[in-house]
Amino acid sequence: DRPGCGGGAATARTFASTYAPCARELGADDARGGDRTTVDMSRDPPPPEGFDVVREGAARALQRANDVFYNKPQVVNRDLSLAMIREYQRVRAEEHANGTAKRNRRARGAACMTAKDDVLVGALTSEAEREALFRTAEEHGAIKDAEAAAVATTTDGDDATVEVTKEPLRGLTILEGMSATGLRALRYAQELDDVGCVVANDLDPKAAEAIERNKAYNMACSPHLEEKISKVIPHNQDVRMVCMTHEKMFDVVDLDPYGSPSTLLDGAVQTVKEGGLLLVTATDMAVLCGNNGEVAWAKYGSYPLR
Repeated sequence: DRPGCGGGAATARTFASTYAPCARELGADDARGGDRTTVDMSRDPPPPEGFDVVREGAARALQRANDVFYNKPQVVNRDLSLAMIREYQRVRAEEHANGTAKRNRRARGAACMTAKDDVLVGALTSEAEREALFRTAEEHGAIKDAEAAAVATTTDGDDATVEVTKEPLRGLTILEGMSATGLRALRYAQELDDVGCVVANDLDPKAAEAIERNKAYNMACSPHLEEKISKVIPHNQDVRMVCMTHEKMFDVVDLDPYGSPSTLLDGAVQTVKEGGLLLVTATDMAVLCGNNGEVAWAKYGSYPLR
C-alpha cells in the first residue's frame, strides 16, 4: 500500500518454503481475486464529504487527494497473500490436531522486552501466557518445584502418568507492519476465518487516523461483519519496535515497505511465532531496475535485465 510502485513495478514475494508449493493447488477464485466480485457494495452509505471510496475484496478504503496512498497495482499481491494465509491456516490446524506444532520459547521475566501495560499484549496472548511472560526466574523455578512435589506425592513412588489437556487452537494473530490505508488488514479481517486480531501498524500518525476512519466506515458498510472488523487494531509505532517488543507473538507477519525490506527482517524473524508465516514484499525500484547490477546481486541475488 505504498507509493512509487506503478503498473510496471517489480515486486518480489517471499513465503516459507513449506507452503509455497501449495500455491499451484489453490482455487481459480483465489488466483483471480474472486472475492472481489462476490461482495454487494451497492447499498454502502455515502462517504464523508471530500472522500472517494476504493473498493477491493470485501473491504473499502476512504481516499482523499494528497491523503495516504492507495496502490491499485498491488491488488494481485494482496490476493496472493490471502491465498497463502488460507493455506497456512490449513497446515497450522493439521499440526495442532496432530500435536506436531512447534512451541514458542520467549524471553521471560527481566529479559522480556514487552511492557506489562503494553496495549497489544492482551489481544496477542492468553492469560496463562501473560502470567508466564512476566514471571521472574525464581517464580518459574518455584512453580516447577511445586509441580514436581505434587507429582511425587500423588504417585507415591510409582511411575507418573500426567494427563495433558490440549489447549484449543487460538485465532490467527497477524501483523501488517506498514499498513498505510489499512486496506490489506481490513481484507484479512473480513475475508479470513478464525482470526484473533490484525494489528494494522504504521509510523505515520495520519496513516493511523486513516486506518481508524476506514475501520469505522467498513463497520457502517458491513454491520454483519462488525465482529470480524473489530479485530483490526490500528497502531502507530515504528514497526521495528513493534517486532522487538512482541517476541514470537504473531502467527503471520506481513511487511510491504517502500523500498528494500532488509532493515526489517531481523525484527520480523523475532516477532513471528515458531512455525509461523512471514510475508515480505520488496519494491526497491532504484536497485531492481537500476544500472548497478552489483547492488541488485548483493541484495537480492539477481541482476536487472537491462
